[in-house]
Amino acid sequence: MASLKEVAEHLSTLENLQDDNIFPWTDVEREALAEYARPAMAGGRALNAYISYQGSCGFANAGQQAYVVNKLSNAVVNATVRVRWSQGVSNGQYDTVVAIPAGSRALIGCTRGNGVTGSYYEYSVVGSVP
Repeated sequence: MASLKEVAEHLSTLENLQDDNIFPWTDVEREALAEYARPAMAGGRALNAYISYQGSCGFANAGQQAYVVNKLSNAVVNATVRVRWSQGVSNGQYDTVVAIPAGSRALIGCTRGNGVTGSYYEYSVVGSVP
């Protein structure tokens, strides 16, 4: 089934994050840090990471590049990212852990698949450990 193959490829990308997917904070993240100064909460726990969308990608550049951003400038954060996907009438979700160096962001994917099959992805941080 094409949708499962595409999800498997996407999951493989997340599991094989390399240094070329890690970027320093941009001005967008620096400005957002003031907004996120109060920690977001997940189940009563503070989160040290959030999702930022920048740049175009996917089929016909209709999607946005998704980054998970470490809010800390002095510690690595392991962020649990929940990925929700849909393709036609099929949908699902999975969680993956991304290690983000201090003061950095990691590219985790695109909100739109590359094929004409209409795959969509939504990302959210559901946990983090500094």
